[in-house]
Amino acid sequence: MNKQTEGHLLKKGVMYDDPFKMTIAEERDWQAIRQARTRERVFAAGQALVYEWRGRMVAEYPDNMVDIVS
Repeated sequence: MNKQTEGHLLKKGVMYDDPFKMTIAEERDWQAIRQARTRERVFAAGQALVYEWRGRMVAEYPDNMVDIVS
């Protein structure tokens, strides 16, 4: 389902703006939106969000409970 339009490759779920041409504020906003969407998708699937925090791996659950994994 890819379309070539005015030199841009359009595909559902793909960025339309070039991250190398974003201002610092635009990139910060984009990252915040991306993190929020990722959190929503992981929790909607009933999974824990696992990430590194202060050198430790932690698992965060939809009820805001956080476990140290390693």
